[in-house]
Amino acid sequence: MTAGQQNRPEWQTDDCPPWCAREHLSTDHPEDRIHQTEPLIVPALRRRSLLPEDPPERTEIEVMLAARMGDNSPLWIHIGEGEGPALLIIDQASTSEVIASLQALLQ
Repeated sequence: MTAGQQNRPEWQTDDCPPWCAREHLSTDHPEDRIHQTEPLIVPALRRRSLLPEDPPERTEIEVMLAARMGDNSPLWIHIGEGEGPALLIIDQASTSEVIASLQALLQ
C-alpha cells in the first residue's frame, strides 16, 4: 500500500497515486498536502561562469528531481539542488520540451 492510503488523514479526499512516496499526516501544513515521488538525486558538476577570465572552477552538486501534485491538480516536475527548495517547477508538457531540447543540444 502506498503512503497515505492507510490511516488517511481527514484532509485527504482521494487515495494516493501509485507513485506517491510521501507520508501524509493530519498535521500536514496545507502547502505540504501533496503527492510526491521518491526524489531522484543526480550527481552533477556546476561551473560558476563561462567568462574567459574566470577560473574553470567546477563544484560537485546533487540535482534533485521529483514529481508532485495536489489533490485534483496536475502533475508538476520540481528541479532543485540537494534538499533545498525547488529552483524550477514546470508542468509535464514543458518538461517534455526541456528534455527534447537538451537532447538536441547534446547531438
